Amino acid sequence: MKHAGRWLPLLGLLLLSGCGRTEWQDVDWKEARCRFKMPRGFGDYPEKDVTIPGVKAPLRGKTFEDKAGGLGVFYVELPPGEGQEDSVSARLGGAVAGLKASRKDAVFLDGKQQDHSADSPPWREAQIEWKDSAGVKMVTLMRVYLVERRLYVVMSSGTPNWVESKETQEFLRSFTTTR
Repeated sequence: MKHAGRWLPLLGLLLLSGCGRTEWQDVDWKEARCRFKMPRGFGDYPEKDVTIPGVKAPLRGKTFEDKAGGLGVFYVELPPGEGQEDSVSARLGGAVAGLKASRKDAVFLDGKQQDHSADSPPWREAQIEWKDSAGVKMVTLMRVYLVERRLYVVMSSGTPNWVESKETQEFLRSFTTTR
């Protein structure tokens, strides 16, 4: 321990500089007509086509990745008339069912739902447990929102500690839509 004094100034500097602390920023994504908080260093998700009951539509997103997990906000524009005869509840249920079908190896847990709210668009929540390639338990928590013809997916995926963290809960609560 005779050299411990050499490391104290470095340790102090690291603590003061915010080592290990993630800086969050407010994101106003005009194209997607939404706002949310996300850590600095997020990026664009490569646009790709997804199939929504027989129709292809582009999926766009913003993502952030860390060694413990990741965050994402995605949206897809539903084609005109697609599902318009269905209730909001049925369309949200169909969106969650489609997400479930995309992960055959996962265990799905019941999630919350909020079909109507004065301060939030209708949404459904789903939680998925799965294992990564090393066999480590992982969790994905996603909320699916429906605003007119636009479907949003706001999600956190990673270790249980990452997904259950205060920061992830803040991220989920920060999502709002704009006009």
